[in-house]
Amino acid sequence: MISLEHRRGPAAALHSVTSAEPGSYDFPDAVTVRICEVTAPALVLGSRQRSGGGSVESIDIERCAGLGIDVVVRHSGGGAVLVVPGAVVWLDVFIPVTDHRFEADLRRSMVAVGGWWRDGLERLDGRLVGRLAVHDGPEERTRLSEVVCFAGLGPGEVTLDGRKLVGISQRRTSRGSRFQTMVHLRDDRELMESLLMRAVVPGDGLPPVAVLDPTSGEAGEICADLVAALSAVISAR
Repeated sequence: MISLEHRRGPAAALHSVTSAEPGSYDFPDAVTVRICEVTAPALVLGSRQRSGGGSVESIDIERCAGLGIDVVVRHSGGGAVLVVPGAVVWLDVFIPVTDHRFEADLRRSMVAVGGWWRDGLERLDGRLVGRLAVHDGPEERTRLSEVVCFAGLGPGEVTLDGRKLVGISQRRTSRGSRFQTMVHLRDDRELMESLLMRAVVPGDGLPPVAVLDPTSGEAGEICADLVAALSAVISAR
């Protein structure tokens, strides 16, 4: 049985791993898919990008502030991710260490989650069958992948026609694994590029990202359908 949760708020709150009780960890006892609905745009930096107060040299912090875009730091690694209300579907998948689907090997666990995503997407839209691939090799880095998450490709991440569609990061504790997964509903590369310092993007820009077909419905409908499909796939494992 898969538990479902829906949390809505700013990105900083949705990335939080602590509950209201000091010293306790907000981790479900059962396998859980959590919808994370952001209420304001944010640029979420990977934990390795943290540099004095959450800033990073490659990010134009002043421009972010001028556009009303929060800059926050998540607890998992990787590059920055831009989250804009209605432009992304962000789902957290929690796998307790006591569940048979928990995988001790970090890389295999990421590939497994990517496989669930691929199967869920194919279940949702038959047009995607044969066009999705789960990256099962080492991390593929580019000149910008240390800065921007979707400029690289890590184990388990899913591509559509060769372009990255599903980004995955993992936060692991003694209680289990929290996979933070995201898919774009539109390509916000231009906005992301504008938030980087000019020296970072000297003309060639960020690589294109794959997006889910925007004609398939509004963000809320697409999210609900994705959750249903992903939950069905995980339940069958």
